[in-house]
Amino acid sequence: RYADVVVVSDSLLMQPPAVTMATPSDAGGSAVAMTAVPGAAAVYRGPWEFTQSGVHTVTTTVMTAGGSPFQFQRTFTATLVSPADGGTARSADGTVTLRVPAGGVRGDTFVLVEGVSGEEAAFRIGPVGALRSEAVLEIAYDPAVHAEPERLRLVRREDGVEVPVPGE
Repeated sequence: RYADVVVVSDSLLMQPPAVTMATPSDAGGSAVAMTAVPGAAAVYRGPWEFTQSGVHTVTTTVMTAGGSPFQFQRTFTATLVSPADGGTARSADGTVTLRVPAGGVRGDTFVLVEGVSGEEAAFRIGPVGALRSEAVLEIAYDPAVHAEPERLRLVRREDGVEVPVPGE
């Protein structure tokens, strides 16, 4: 239900970043109060509470030390999954579906699915460690692009290294 929104800059900022979270019922977005992380240069953190499922967009606006504005957006889906009913989380484009069975999470959990920009068919799914049982991950693909589906593979990244995920 709760998340930390973290902004890390590769250069010093003139002021804390302005961050908004747009949700299905608040398309204009609500501000996320950002504060500097003590002992970490150019790292800011702000709390966010998920209250509804759907597509969310985080918009971050910063003013660099050189006085140049910079804006960045990340869009992802957040889906409430309950212990009693389980749930189905999908990417915004419908490519990835995670089906969590009843009993698959300890408590009400928002599962996030985000496409990774700059990566071909890569997605982040979280939170890490939230599942208590097996879940079904479905990934759609275009047969015209992937004529040999047996060559497709599923990997997870651990410390920057791709590790194959066993499956059917």
